[in-house]
Amino acid sequence: MLVEAMLSDATSLAAERPFDLVVFSGDLANEGGNEELKLAEGLLFRPVLERFGLGLERLILVPGNHDVERDKIRR
Repeated sequence: MLVEAMLSDATSLAAERPFDLVVFSGDLANEGGNEELKLAEGLLFRPVLERFGLGLERLILVPGNHDVERDKIRR
């Protein structure tokens, strides 16, 4: 699984130099709905933070254009 491979690589890097925070940038979802973001939280955000012993306050999310519910944006 892609996430497990990423965690394995990050764990190797963290052994050399521990992480202070985690940044996820852009297009984690397809349409920015709650279901997609909850899925990302369970499959990606929480496992990464747990692996490195970090709390949610150490997570920075930078949304991409697919992470926003476009039908809720006004021109």
